[in-house]
Amino acid sequence: MPYVDARKRIRRHTHCAHLIASGTDLKAISTRLGHASVSFTLDRYGHLLPGRQAEAAARVAAMVDDFGRTPPVPGRRQEL
Repeated sequence: MPYVDARKRIRRHTHCAHLIASGTDLKAISTRLGHASVSFTLDRYGHLLPGRQAEAAARVAAMVDDFGRTPPVPGRRQEL
């Protein structure tokens, strides 16, 4: 029954791809799939993360741009 095993692997890979695309935390994905470590998950599914560096850089840039625009929190010193 190798065909049944192949379909199971395809469903598992598709499930993981959907979790990654939805932004699910890699540790949660690794645990859900029963992997021993996040590094194993990244080795197997890292090819599904090509745009994540640009996305992370854009988020940090947006936070830096908004830093001076947000009103200070009362009682908290705002640092540069």
